[in-house]
Amino acid sequence: MLFFVLSMGTNDFLQNYFLEPTRPKQFTVEQYQNFLASRMFQDIKEMNRLGATRVVVVGVPPLGCMPLVKTLADQNTCVESYNQAAWSFNAKIKEKLAILRKTLGLKDAYVDCYAVIQNAINAPQKFGLVETSKGCCGSGTIEYGDTCKGLTTCADPSKYAFWDAVHPTEKMYRILAGEAIESLNETLID
Repeated sequence: MLFFVLSMGTNDFLQNYFLEPTRPKQFTVEQYQNFLASRMFQDIKEMNRLGATRVVVVGVPPLGCMPLVKTLADQNTCVESYNQAAWSFNAKIKEKLAILRKTLGLKDAYVDCYAVIQNAINAPQKFGLVETSKGCCGSGTIEYGDTCKGLTTCADPSKYAFWDAVHPTEKMYRILAGEAIESLNETLID
């Protein structure tokens, strides 16, 4: 059984919309959401034309809860406007998937990354987490990717939701993978 996995939106919003000045001049947030959702819709249609019948789509996480976003906004709590953009975009993805399911007979699964990470942030003890507001590398507030090279890290990353100021830890990815497998079992496995 072959599954195709699509994940889009996080970098599109963080880097290409909220940080870079070009896209906001071209689109409102809602127009940009619609643009991205329509691109995904067309891509899945093309994949189906080429033979894909089972698709897994990973939703966008709560962008406003990422340590980098909170740092840039000078907030200790999640930035609601960023979370609203992610939540609304995820709703548009689910609408497009419903259309594809009806029109193409496509089997799909949606991985609700937003809800899983939001639940971990709201109830960290339920997931065995202690730190959900900053990352494990460096200060945990601004460093991500290559900027973590050579910096100190926390003693126990399994207690953190974020590895760096943007990306989840291995433990958080395991939690997300569990959700993904559950979604697959519910909707894609015959």
